[in-house]
Amino acid sequence: MANEFEQKIAQYQYRIGQMEVEEIRDFFAELSPFIQARTKDDKAQQAEADFQKGKDNSLTIKSLLAAFNRLVALSQNATREKADLLIELLGNFSVSYHPNSPSGKGKWYEPKKIGVGGVSAAWERNILGKMGNYHIEWVEERKNSLRATLKKLQEIKAGTAQTEENTANQDNNNQTNETNNNNDQTNNNDAQLAAEKKVKVVIKAANAALTSSDLGVVEKATAELTDLQFSNNQLERGEFNKQGGEDLVEKILNRQEQLKNSGPQGENNQKDDPIQPDRAAAITEIANKLTETGVKTSELSNDYHDYQAKMKGFTNLNQINNFKNNMLAAIAAKAQEKQDAEQMDDKVRNNSQKTGAELNEALKEIADDHGKKSYEKNRDQIEADKRRAAVADAEAYRRDTALPSLAKIMTKNEITENELDAATQTQYEKLKNGEITEPDAIIAAEKLITEKISQQGASKKLNHLLSQAKKALKSGQKSQVETALKELVAFTIADNVYWQQAYKVQPESNSLLSQLRNYSGQNNTENPTPGFFRPQVLIPLFLVLVFLGGIIFSIVRRRKRQKKLKK
Repeated sequence: MANEFEQKIAQYQYRIGQMEVEEIRDFFAELSPFIQARTKDDKAQQAEADFQKGKDNSLTIKSLLAAFNRLVALSQNATREKADLLIELLGNFSVSYHPNSPSGKGKWYEPKKIGVGGVSAAWERNILGKMGNYHIEWVEERKNSLRATLKKLQEIKAGTAQTEENTANQDNNNQTNETNNNNDQTNNNDAQLAAEKKVKVVIKAANAALTSSDLGVVEKATAELTDLQFSNNQLERGEFNKQGGEDLVEKILNRQEQLKNSGPQGENNQKDDPIQPDRAAAITEIANKLTETGVKTSELSNDYHDYQAKMKGFTNLNQINNFKNNMLAAIAAKAQEKQDAEQMDDKVRNNSQKTGAELNEALKEIADDHGKKSYEKNRDQIEADKRRAAVADAEAYRRDTALPSLAKIMTKNEITENELDAATQTQYEKLKNGEITEPDAIIAAEKLITEKISQQGASKKLNHLLSQAKKALKSGQKSQVETALKELVAFTIADNVYWQQAYKVQPESNSLLSQLRNYSGQNNTENPTPGFFRPQVLIPLFLVLVFLGGIIFSIVRRRKRQKKLKK
C-alpha cells in the first residue's frame, strides 16, 4: 500500500507538465514535510530512503523529473519577474553542493557555504535535500541542462540575456564563419525529425485508442504517452507538448477508467457494489463535460483534481450525484469565466481607441463585469481609461458614466443606498449633487463607493445563504438541505472576487457547507415527516406516554387491592 508521500505524488503526476512556476513552488511546499533531510518523521525518512534507491521509471522519480523538465521549459522564455523564483526552485536539484567547484565535480560544503549559480541557499530551505543530485547532477545531460538554464536565468535577471532574434542571428553568423558545424547541424536535424516521427506515431495510436473498447490497447497507449511525457530526451518532450500530448494524457486516462468500470472486471464489481454503474456513468459524464468545454481539472479547485479516486470512495448514490452535480457546475463556471476573460480582453483593447461619449458609454457597460476575475485582471487599464475620460470632460464622465455605473452595481448587489455606512452615503450624495468636480476626485469617490457596495452586497448574500442553510438543517427536510447546498456551492464557485473574499472571512461558511454535504450525502430515500410527526418529536413523546401509562396502571392496580382488603 502506498504511503502518504506516494499518494501526494500521485495527485500531481499527470498535471506537472501543465503547471506554472507558482504551482510547482506549491507542489514542492506540499512535499517538504515528507522529504526534509533533517526531519525526525519516520515516514519522511523512509520516503527519502525509497527515493535514493529509486530508478528513473519509479512514480516518484518520474514526477520530480517532470517538475525539473517543466521548470527548464518555463525558463526558456522567462521574464525578469519570474527569474528569481525559477532559480530558487531549480536550485533544489543541486543546492547540496556548489556546481562550480575547482575540481570540476560536486564538492560538499557546509550549509553556510551552499550556493548555486551565485544564489545562496541554506540547507534547511532545500526541500529535496540530497535527492535531486541522484537523478539530476549525476546524469550528464540533465546536469548540463540545469547549469545552462541557471546561467540563462542569471542573464535574464541581470537584463543581459540575448533575445531570440539576436540569438538566431548570432547562430547564423557562426554557421557562416564556421562551416565545420554543418555536420553537427545535420545530426541535430536528424534527431529532431526522429523525435517528431516517434511522437507522431504515439499520438496517432493514442487518438485511435480513445474510441477503442479494448482495455489492453488503451493501457498500452497510456504507457507510451506517459513515457514520452517524462522522457529524458528534450526533443521528444518538446514535440510531445507541441503535438498536444498533455491534453491527450488526461483524455486517455479517462477512457481507461471508463473501460475498467464497464468491462468484465467492472461487471464483477457490480455484484458486490450495486452503485458501480452509477459511479461509472458519473465519471463518464464529468469526463465528457471536461472534453466538451476544454476545461482541465488543474483549473478547478483541489476538490476536483482527483475526481475519479473520490468517486470510488463514495458508498451511496446521493454522494455520487452531489459530487457530480457540484463538479459539473464548477466546470461550467470555469468555462464561462474563461469566455468572459476573452471578451473582457477584447473590450479593454477596443476601449483604448475610443474617446468622448463613445468611451463613456463603453466604460458604463464594463461596470456589468465589475467583480469578475477578468475585470480585476484588467483593472489598471480600465482605471486608466476612466481617468482619460474624466480628464477630457469631468462633468460628462460623472453624469454619464460614474453615476449610472454605481446604480448598476447597486442593483446587481441588491443593495440600497440606505444600507451603506454613513461615510459612504455622504460621499455618494456629494457625487450625485455635483459637489465633487475634479477628475481624480470623481474617480476616487466612484471607486470607494463601488468597493463598499460590492463588499456589502457579498456579505448580505452570504449571510442570507447561511441563514437558509441553518433553517434547512434544522427542518430535517432533505429537499431544503439540497437546495441550500446547491445555492451555497454556487456562491463559492461564482466568478466574483468579493463573494470569494466574503466566504473566506466568514467563520461559519466551511462548517455549514460541510454539514449540508454530510446530510445531503446520507442515503435517505424519503424526506423526513415534517412538523409534529417528525421522529425527533414522536419518539420522546412516546416514551413519556409509556412512562405516564405505567404510573396510571400502578395507581389503578393499588386501588383495586385496597377495595378487596376492605371487603
